[in-house]
Amino acid sequence: MFSFFARPCAIVLGCCLSISAFRAQALIPGDLVVVGYNFQDPDEFSILSLVDLPAGTQFFITDCGWNTNASAFRSGEGLITYTVPFTGIGAGQQIHYPNDPGFVTQGVNGFFGLSVAGDQLFIFQGTFQAPQFLFGLTDYNGGWLSAAFTPTNQSSHLPSGLAAGQTALELDLFLQAQFECVFPFSNRQEFLVRLTDATQWIKAPDRVQLPVMGCGFDVLTENTLQWSYRLENDQKLLLFVSALTSQEISWWYYGPTAPRTLTCERRAIDQYACDLPDALDSNLFIRPCRAEKCERYKKIDRIRENGIIWYQSGAGELKIIIPATTTLGSYTLYTTDGHLIWKEECLGEVEVQGLNPGFYILEAEVAHVVRRIPIRMI
Repeated sequence: MFSFFARPCAIVLGCCLSISAFRAQALIPGDLVVVGYNFQDPDEFSILSLVDLPAGTQFFITDCGWNTNASAFRSGEGLITYTVPFTGIGAGQQIHYPNDPGFVTQGVNGFFGLSVAGDQLFIFQGTFQAPQFLFGLTDYNGGWLSAAFTPTNQSSHLPSGLAAGQTALELDLFLQAQFECVFPFSNRQEFLVRLTDATQWIKAPDRVQLPVMGCGFDVLTENTLQWSYRLENDQKLLLFVSALTSQEISWWYYGPTAPRTLTCERRAIDQYACDLPDALDSNLFIRPCRAEKCERYKKIDRIRENGIIWYQSGAGELKIIIPATTTLGSYTLYTTDGHLIWKEECLGEVEVQGLNPGFYILEAEVAHVVRRIPIRMI
């Protein structure tokens, strides 16, 4: 895991904005990413750090569009300076604007404000005149502008320092959205590819809750701590772990105020039966861990409460069992990169066969409520 030294900066505002930096220690594209935002007032966004950030580290966020033809930001909007507090920021930790300490917001011949007509967010170091881009997001009807069009308050070109599908995300007027952080990742590149895939983002009708609960950067060794789950009944959660070594695993969930251990009985080398805690809402955030404490969690939908009794997966077959009293709904199966595999409106029992091993997303819409459920084929 990388760490970086502090980077103090001074800011001078005028007709031209100048950022003077010293003792620079540059981050690289993808070290910081946006994982959720609300463009409706009040403006909010959450940044996830993929590296350790020591106290004093500085970077900048702007909603100014980038003009490739001029190799410059379009002024008229705003700039935010963030300074990491004395406690530091660990890899996998989110930074939430505007509530977290360390943010200073200023105008660039205008003011910082995210527009419901579309806008962009850029994270960078360097200077406003010569930015070193770390991440970019556009949520504009039509996406990134081609060079033939001039950026407006709501639109931007894609800077040459960022790459679509790796360090730049293109959405289309989602306005309130969050990345669906439900999978372990085998490496950083896999995480960035999924993060910058629009199909992996949840579009909210009103606002998303930030910071994004359960969203962290979990890089797991291939075939180690890969896991899936099934609800056996309202009180019991079955957890399956592949290629488990002899090391014991503890299971943690996010309680109302702090992480808590989930009470689990080990049934076999790769299977745990866990008692669900009381007084939970519809989502359970859970994480497997070999350390004494887990700090980040995976989201599990308690699907029984949303019309699906359970699903079973294994040996290339997915079986969905749906109560007869459930309102007719649609069920769609995607690969994690968004490719449609199967879709059907149905009741009763459904089987999809011939699936390759790996992770999939089951999207269930029942009574106009959509749930995206992560599953794993073995």
